[in-house]
Amino acid sequence: MFNVVFEASASLFQSCLSVWFVSRFNRRSYFGNKLATLFSAILAVLTICGDYLYPGFSSLSALVPFSTVLIYAIIICGGAYARAILSACLDQTLIMISSVSTYALISSIVNDFETTIQGSDSVTRYVYVVFANLCTFVILRLILSFFNVDSTLDIKTALIMFATSLLTMVGFGVTTDFAVKYQHDGIDGMIILLTCVFVAINVMLYTLVGQIQRLQRKKYELQLINEKLSFEESRIDDANAMLEACRKIRHDMKQHLTVIDGYLDDGKADECRDYVKKLYSSIDKTGNIIQSGNTVIDYLVSAKLGRLEDTQVIVSGNIGSLSDISDVDLSCMIGNILDNAVEATRPLKEKRIELTFATQGENRIIICRNTVGESVGNGMASTKPNPKEHGLGHKIVASVVESCDGMLSYFEEDGMFGVQIVLPGKGENG
Repeated sequence: MFNVVFEASASLFQSCLSVWFVSRFNRRSYFGNKLATLFSAILAVLTICGDYLYPGFSSLSALVPFSTVLIYAIIICGGAYARAILSACLDQTLIMISSVSTYALISSIVNDFETTIQGSDSVTRYVYVVFANLCTFVILRLILSFFNVDSTLDIKTALIMFATSLLTMVGFGVTTDFAVKYQHDGIDGMIILLTCVFVAINVMLYTLVGQIQRLQRKKYELQLINEKLSFEESRIDDANAMLEACRKIRHDMKQHLTVIDGYLDDGKADECRDYVKKLYSSIDKTGNIIQSGNTVIDYLVSAKLGRLEDTQVIVSGNIGSLSDISDVDLSCMIGNILDNAVEATRPLKEKRIELTFATQGENRIIICRNTVGESVGNGMASTKPNPKEHGLGHKIVASVVESCDGMLSYFEEDGMFGVQIVLPGKGENG
């Protein structure tokens, strides 16, 4: 009876692990996800049935779990089919590699390990299955760190977890080898006890690492909040500056109307026409900037680019509705992009900033390009005097884009540095 419960529990754990990995790889939540729970149960039932009908390895017993995981990945991928297929392939491949590697590692330490784990009630087999699943979990987490996390700390942490699990495998192998060589009553109990100790060490390490990561995430979120607060304060300053500019325009307009009235009174129609054309050119310089189709963006573009006198500013396209994004997030995203562009062009003689809005299907696209004095390179070198400020704007933009399930990329061409943001439409899930 214990053997049946153990094998069923092991299959359920491995099924949940597979669905969890695919969910996280495709940037979807696992806990609280009813679809993930359903597929975990389906995969567990299919695995148990496959093990019962086809004991040992068979192509069918490997194909059914892969197909199930692949179907789940395609359902949740949101159109990113290449990523979905990759996640399913990685999951099943890593599970097999983990099982084989664990077996090979322990076999190199324990003599006749294959004979030792034979039998459905073998304690050694139970321990081997536990460590194989533990190793699988650590490897899958390591892969998630490499693919989904851009923090080197998280990758180093995953490597530490992986190294700890390898040491655990070695410790288990030495313990098992000792048990095989010096068999006596109660040796199985000692193996189980040591297994619990090894597993507890891994669990404690993982819990500690999780706490550290959560604290660092909170610290980063607090940093973002402070940056957003600073940005809101700068918006107030920009609004006051715009108000002052409007007052100046109103005052200047009175003077312009006085000049025009004088030309008309003197019958100087040609001079009046030339004067009006000059006014048109100055009005066009400001009017062409405000055309994105979004009020918040129009305000930001006017406030940050409208007053640049020695910079060639080109704004084109229309982005349409961005009602699914909060004004604060939109302000932080666009505002930091424009601030970075203005900051980068400030020391240059040839200053040019291009802002393009476009739509492609349901996707909203924002591209900002600015001239650079020299190649920026992968490091995206900052010109700010305070090194601590370097990268904060990029982190804020990346955070907002990620929260919108969008894509952020940087590029450099023709002497200009560019930022491209792709924001998916609300679609059916909006």
